[in-house]
Amino acid sequence: MSADPPYKPISLKGRRLRLVYPSPPEDDPAVVDLYQDPITLAHLPFLPPSTSLEKVKAWRESRLANPSFKDFRIHTITDPPEFVGVIGFRDIDISVNFHGEVGVIVSPKFHRSGYATEALALLMEHGFASKDDGGMNFHRVVYVTAADNAAMRGWLDRTLGARHEGTYRANWKILPADGDDGKVRWVDSVIYGMLEDEWNSEGRKRLQDKIERN
Repeated sequence: MSADPPYKPISLKGRRLRLVYPSPPEDDPAVVDLYQDPITLAHLPFLPPSTSLEKVKAWRESRLANPSFKDFRIHTITDPPEFVGVIGFRDIDISVNFHGEVGVIVSPKFHRSGYATEALALLMEHGFASKDDGGMNFHRVVYVTAADNAAMRGWLDRTLGARHEGTYRANWKILPADGDDGKVRWVDSVIYGMLEDEWNSEGRKRLQDKIERN
């Protein structure tokens, strides 16, 4: 029997999307497809080149039991809802430094739909909201992405207005895929950050304006 999640179940509703926590098990097959998509793997080279339903289930259950993670599934507000992707916080600290790292993967079929921006706006609002308002009460939120992920870096720079805080050299280990020469590669990653006052003064409005234009 699975352990109870460390956070209360919650649904964050936007204009076209809903973020659902805890992650529903019935989404596991769609997550497998998402993680094995060549476009996903091209943007997130640290993911294993192959996965399985059993691995995704084990990954979901282990993270659900760990308060350092808060994973949501992204669904459309349709009947029936359609799976869009995964999003959430990792490396959560809600006792001392009050921060979390954002992660998001949207199915390639929904790229350039504006769904990623809407989902991230919902998550950021939840992250910075007070506990009294059902939020995480974060002081700071960070994003870490591959240094050569131009699309994500462009979104962080131009859409969200997050600050580039540094580069981790050879930070991500990339295992060889089938057909490779068998050599392990290392790639750089970059970190972007946003503080609570930056979200309240500018970040929220920037994302809301972007959503309204979609």
